[in-house]
Amino acid sequence: MLEFHARRLIELRHATPAAHARAATELLPSFNAHVLALRRVHARRSLLLLVNFSPHEQVAAGRRLGRYEYVWEAT
Repeated sequence: MLEFHARRLIELRHATPAAHARAATELLPSFNAHVLALRRVHARRSLLLLVNFSPHEQVAAGRRLGRYEYVWEAT
């Protein structure tokens, strides 16, 4: 099962240029010590990454500022 998920993540990464480390990366405030928030941009496409480093589920909420901009708040 884990192997299936790992393969699927690799497929998604190859299909999404903004997921690559070569994409411009911006650290965003997550307002939560357990959550890392990153925005990656590649060729006018962006990807928001929220990474939970806690063994417990975390909640993230956001509000839209403009057409493609969001403010995220994790609790």
